[in-house]
Amino acid sequence: MYVPLNFRARADELASMINNSEPSALLMGQRYVDLVQPLRASLTSVKSFITLDEAAPGWHYYDDLLAQSSPEERFASTGDDDLAVLMFTAGTTGISKGVMLTQGNFAATARAVAHVLPLGTDDVQILYLPLAQPFARICLAVGMEACFATAFARSYRTVLDDCAVFQPTFVCGVPRLFERVRAHVQAERRQAPAVQRRFGIPVALIAAAKDQVLRCLKGI
Repeated sequence: MYVPLNFRARADELASMINNSEPSALLMGQRYVDLVQPLRASLTSVKSFITLDEAAPGWHYYDDLLAQSSPEERFASTGDDDLAVLMFTAGTTGISKGVMLTQGNFAATARAVAHVLPLGTDDVQILYLPLAQPFARICLAVGMEACFATAFARSYRTVLDDCAVFQPTFVCGVPRLFERVRAHVQAERRQAPAVQRRFGIPVALIAAAKDQVLRCLKGI
């Protein structure tokens, strides 16, 4: 079972969620170590504290654990009714509550979405949403069901730059992202030549036409 935690949660909120879900291992980026370190004594169910990107004193380092592990692959035997994820609510109206989502929940939703959308092995998804959000987990599951690659953006603020690198064909997001894209396109359009603003001609086509005209003039 996987328990994603909101990185914006306060220390007392994290302690409550961790103690309620009773995980045996806690994995996190090194930048959150200082937040969790004072809580360690109160997290009685956690047997292993693991950092992902950098080693920290008194913590296991994920790369070291991988190096010590057996190369033999192991697969869990699970059914549709087995618990897959325990997702905690945002807690806007009170204490965060754990929502139990089964393997069947994710599998059925992923199959339904993959069946409706024309997605395949040639597609690439870029994902920027925190995996503590159910929508992000569903997006990831759809990629597994449809067998396409998922690229993870560095952050919300770098999505447009990361899109230029990964060239995604499929993007799931919240309205705020698409508002940013629209604002970016509108800003480029305002700075474009008058003919492009009037007729919506892409800058690349205008540049190509200009080069063709110059070549013709040189040939006269």
